[in-house]
Amino acid sequence: DDAAKDPLSKFKRGKKELWEKNMVRRLEGSPGSVTAAVRGSDPDPYLVKITFESLGSTKETKCSCPDGERTHGKCKHVVAVLLQCIHGPPADSAQAAPKSSQAKSSPAKPTAKPRAPEA
Repeated sequence: DDAAKDPLSKFKRGKKELWEKNMVRRLEGSPGSVTAAVRGSDPDPYLVKITFESLGSTKETKCSCPDGERTHGKCKHVVAVLLQCIHGPPADSAQAAPKSSQAKSSPAKPTAKPRAPEA
């Protein structure tokens, strides 16, 4: 459908359906990239990898969800991971997180922020 192809729609859905509900898990960073697992409609989390060209500029995005595979990582799961990298978990994440996951694990913060390549 046309709404699924609209970048603004994907951003809004990634923010509202995933980031605000604290669905980003196992976020890990290394110089120039981040990886995460994002809970979605599938029982298994989708795997997201984002490679940065420079600070604030992505080089490549990948997601294992059907939309991410079809669009080369331009999906709501990637949006949620990018929001988590910028803002951390949502302010009310204790309320937003599913009860079953609250006791088991808390969302991880990146171990290293992406940094711009040296000149």
